[in-house]
Amino acid sequence: QTNFGNNAAAASANLTVTANAPTVAKAFAPASIAVGGTSVLTITLTNNNATAATLSANLVDTLPAGVTLVNATFGGTCSGTKSGAAGGNTVTYASGATIPGGAPGSCTITAIVTSSTAGTVTNTIAAGALQTNNGSNAAAGSANLTVTANAPTVAKAFAPATILSGGTSVLTITLSNNNAAAATLSANLVDNLPAGVTLANAIFGGTCSGTKSGTAGGTSVTYASGGTIPAGAPGTCTITANVTSSTPGTVTNTIAAGA
Repeated sequence: QTNFGNNAAAASANLTVTANAPTVAKAFAPASIAVGGTSVLTITLTNNNATAATLSANLVDTLPAGVTLVNATFGGTCSGTKSGAAGGNTVTYASGATIPGGAPGSCTITAIVTSSTAGTVTNTIAAGALQTNNGSNAAAGSANLTVTANAPTVAKAFAPATILSGGTSVLTITLSNNNAAAATLSANLVDNLPAGVTLANAIFGGTCSGTKSGTAGGTSVTYASGGTIPAGAPGTCTITANVTSSTPGTVTNTIAAGA
């Protein structure tokens, strides 16, 4: 309103307010496990709106190759239906489920996973996979899981453990490998016999398939570099040798840590 009169026509403009799209993030705890170990996968869904966001399609997280669900028990604070099968490779948060509103609102989905395959893998929920009435996630959510191979173990035994001077005993070396793939020796494994103990002959037995060597009257047994230890839970193999001693007393035969 002015001294010249009032505006004859209205003036209008539209303002459109769009909802914030949801986001997704992922983490493994711990982020590094041994083969056959377990880690908790946590998927975090975030909604930066005043009202809850409702999923318009299933959110499916497909685990990386070699990673599987330990069981079908799911946790976290997201209230909708979570599903997956023990031994399976997907976690699903069902269509119709919600993400709380807030500044931001968020909820989590947790699952226990395992792997029998050594290496580092990346678990990703792609951009656009989290579909809601407020839109879809613009950025992917990813996390790495490192699976380390189990170190081999070695054990030894004499049978019999007591002999007369000049008698013989069978030395058995047992190698174990608790991994899904065979372990390959990267250096010779050498067992140096105690003072006074020698090989009765150069005949070696046992189930280890690699080259075993030593000389009659010698003081060492060797399993050659490139030999293998079978896979399994655990996989094992043995090396046997006949030994003797003419020196009375008790001796200890040791393969050192790291050998």
